[in-house]
Amino acid sequence: MDSFPLPTLEELLTKITGNCFFTRTDRTSAYNQLKVTPESALAQALITPFGLYQVNVLNFGVASAQ
Repeated sequence: MDSFPLPTLEELLTKITGNCFFTRTDRTSAYNQLKVTPESALAQALITPFGLYQVNVLNFGVASAQ
């Protein structure tokens, strides 16, 4: 697994300089607020003995969701 140091505040501010739009998510339930596209929901489907389930929001720990 790769590890990288956290960026400094100065580096972060430099990256966002000149941008017009900013968004934010509630850190306590951020993953439960991010909707996934229908194609992504299909890719993240769960098969259980009780049936097939597709997610509507981002699952915790999914790094490459769209």
